[in-house]
This record gives sequence, structure tokens and C-alpha cells, in this order.
Amino acid sequence: MGRADELLGSIVVSRAGRDEGEHYLVIGTLGEGMVLLADGDRRPVDRPKKKNIKHVRVVEVDPALKEKLTSGGQVTDAEVRAALLRSLSKIS
Repeated sequence: MGRADELLGSIVVSRAGRDEGEHYLVIGTLGEGMVLLADGDRRPVDRPKKKNIKHVRVVEVDPALKEKLTSGGQVTDAEVRAALLRSLSKIS
């Protein structure tokens, strides 16, 4: 299991690009160095953003969504939005 696989279910913030500073949930991986990100709104689960893992910083891990994703389950946009809201409320 590589580093990208370990990020499943993590809430991350973009460190580079047009979306710098935006928060996402890692919902999938593409090889060793790329992750698929969703925010449940502008980037829904069915149209995730592809991003290099070097360009994201892990904020925290959502244990329930991590378990669901690692066991092969799908998350919904509502679950993604709820996880991001919980994370952002802890930061503020």
C-alpha cells in the first residue's frame, strides 16, 4: 500500500494551483502520486478533481469515511459536505 492509498478518507487542503486553500476529501487514488478529490459541491463525487499528492496537505482523517472507502464503498456528496463542515468547524 503506497502513500496515496493511505490518504483515502483524509480531509486535505490544496497547497498549489487555482484551488489553493480549498478543502477536499480524498475519495480515490490514481497510481502512486495522484489522488481524486471531492468537495460535494463544485467537485462532486462523480466528477472528482485529480491532484498530485505533493500539492495537498492533510488536515485530518475522517475515520468513518476512511473505513467506508478502504472497504470499497462509495460516499455521497452529502457525506463529503458533512465531513468538510465538521472539519472546518474544528479549525475555526
